[in-house]
Amino acid sequence: MVQPVGNCCQRDSYVGLRPVSRETQGIMVYRIWCISAAMWLVTGCMVTPSPVTKEEIQGRVSQDLRAILQEQEPIEKPIDF
Repeated sequence: MVQPVGNCCQRDSYVGLRPVSRETQGIMVYRIWCISAAMWLVTGCMVTPSPVTKEEIQGRVSQDLRAILQEQEPIEKPIDF
């Protein structure tokens, strides 16, 4: 017969997560929030915006107007409410 090695196979051994107190849960939540905030700050500081020139704005506006007016149907009769 094979004998179990260590106490992992004994009948009274507990396998799984151990219960934690509310204080420990609070500390864990606090740590998770701190790590998340630090990650957001680091990634937020990596972004460097670039200014948009007036020529780029004017080009985008004219492009948008062409797209809007291209699909417009001509008015054939008076508009009434």
